[in-house]
Amino acid sequence: MTSSSSNVPLITSNTNYNIQRNELLMQPYAALDLEYRYDENNSQKPYSIFAGAIVDNLGNIKSKHELDFVNHMQPEKELVKWIMSEILQYRLTIGWNTKGVRIQNSRGKFSGINSDLKIIDEVCKFYDISSIVAFDRRGVPYIRGHDIRNFSAVPTIRKLNKFRYYYHIDLYNVYKKEMVMGIYNGKYLNLKLDTVCRTILGEGKLEYMDGQKIQQLSNVKQLEYVIKDASLVMDLSRHNNYEIFDLMNAISIITKVPFDRVCNNSLTSWWTKVINDKINNGECKPPTLDPIQRGKKKIEGGLVLDPKKGYYRDKKLVYVFDVRSLYPTLIIIYNISFDTVNCSCCKDDPEARVPKEIMNLIHDKGEKEQHQGQKEYWICKRYRGIIPKLLEQYRNERFRQKDLGNNAMQLGLKILINGCYGLFNTKFFEFADYRVAELTTAFGRRTLDYMKHIAEKVYGFDVIYGDTDSIFVTDVKGELDIDKFLAECSIMLEDTEIELVKTYKKFLLLGKKHYIGIHQDDVTKAPDIVGMEGKKSDRPPWINNLQRGFVEDLKHGRNPTIKLRKAYQDMEKGQVPHERLAISLTLERDPSEYSDNKFQYIVGKQQNAKEGDTIHYYKANCLGKAHSDPAFIDRSEYLKTLQSIFEKQVECLGYNYNKHVKGDSTLDDFWK
Repeated sequence: MTSSSSNVPLITSNTNYNIQRNELLMQPYAALDLEYRYDENNSQKPYSIFAGAIVDNLGNIKSKHELDFVNHMQPEKELVKWIMSEILQYRLTIGWNTKGVRIQNSRGKFSGINSDLKIIDEVCKFYDISSIVAFDRRGVPYIRGHDIRNFSAVPTIRKLNKFRYYYHIDLYNVYKKEMVMGIYNGKYLNLKLDTVCRTILGEGKLEYMDGQKIQQLSNVKQLEYVIKDASLVMDLSRHNNYEIFDLMNAISIITKVPFDRVCNNSLTSWWTKVINDKINNGECKPPTLDPIQRGKKKIEGGLVLDPKKGYYRDKKLVYVFDVRSLYPTLIIIYNISFDTVNCSCCKDDPEARVPKEIMNLIHDKGEKEQHQGQKEYWICKRYRGIIPKLLEQYRNERFRQKDLGNNAMQLGLKILINGCYGLFNTKFFEFADYRVAELTTAFGRRTLDYMKHIAEKVYGFDVIYGDTDSIFVTDVKGELDIDKFLAECSIMLEDTEIELVKTYKKFLLLGKKHYIGIHQDDVTKAPDIVGMEGKKSDRPPWINNLQRGFVEDLKHGRNPTIKLRKAYQDMEKGQVPHERLAISLTLERDPSEYSDNKFQYIVGKQQNAKEGDTIHYYKANCLGKAHSDPAFIDRSEYLKTLQSIFEKQVECLGYNYNKHVKGDSTLDDFWK
């Protein structure tokens, strides 16, 4: 089977991809925030709202406290009515974690947390007043306005709705998207409003307080707090000239998914809308895979070459060659799509058969040994699949948008292009097709293997590592060999584009997906730290700082064991401040849903935390090996962590951890 060619045109002039700010942002819109108390023992009314704030994009700030309505018999009821009336003055409102709901699954387990819109509705039900909140078929809340169908005889209710339709965007749903995290290089380590804002805006919540602490403050301070939170949400929405909202709007224009739904939903729903539109327009055939067989299955991913561990430096530069957009490119070249794999029209066409070389990469070991029941794939030769067609259109349009300087649009197209492949082996994608996923990865493994062969056998490069779409090589004689290698790969690998993406002057390779690279241009480019345990967010700041220091020492040619030795001694003597030893973790479930010997249960109960809250704890010699009180710190556990993270790193540089970090003496040292 040869690659499929197609005369798919550029996106036509009839497709309007000219981006402007979304109309919802061109009129007054507001950020809202509530503060409430939670009483888990009050089953009739667990939530009590005591403050609310509205901050709009025109600079208007409005806030109320329940004490402002003290002359009424039910102050909270009047406060909620005021909050809802203010929300209804704006067609668009935004918030942080405002659309969350707590639901119970079929096993009786709860997940999720109730947030502002849900709590407004709960309070309305308690006081038997009209709610502006409704729920979609998934149980997710949205702002509907007062339901005038149920109050047709009450003119005052009808007049409260200023607009026919209302929109609400939960910025939490926006900033948790991987694509948005990628824009900020993963710098915010959790999705707490304070963390995200301090990372992006350089400021955070009032005096670092959280919802629990402010309940002890005066009503004046509580209002300052709720106003600050609403202001932070507004500032996030407008950061860098609406950078993120413009990106969401670009995706809305491309996919024709409404702007607010792009913000609140995921890549899965965007692509589902695009494909369904094509099917409804007659531009796409239905899937060839039986619906019963759809869904997630275990398939082999990208090829990862065994690393040649070591420290590469001095004149032994490490070059990284990358296949640009590997999986989208292969889908385009080989016409891989849910509507082309094993089509009915090409079953008997030998030209449509997937090469045996690729099928051998797909078949598992058991199938090969039995020589029976093996999968058999062919790809349509008569029809251009909708996925390769769209990917090619999006790719061509992205080049055009880059030339026009339209960053939001080109980035939106890039996100759709690069995110498409991963959907085909997911559980919740309507057009999931594991065959698309395993064919794409199989062609990808062959591509990387071909690159390795050309690098080693033709040009004599030493391939020290490779992962999915990249190979890392040394022993490159000169720039001419690089140019020849790139050209030959492009010819041999059928229209794939290979590029030199990085050159490291120092490279510490510890294992698969674990390395530190110091760029040849180390002035403008920060070191690459990939997979290193000391960098991870669930490590204490003490370890994080030591990992950064290790990389800086590597960069500047200093002995990293000197700082590690000092850190070891300080820990032994108990001289490390406990603040630097605290570990933070966001709970994925309520503490009660963990077993009672897990630290999440123990510390969660100690801190009265719930799902979504961030707990802070220390390594300790007690049940669960953790405690929220620094008095229980077990220094030996931190020393074990230090060794587990840095022992291989220092030994790769030629040092001995026991000798140079712990300071242990050997018999040879004694005789010296």
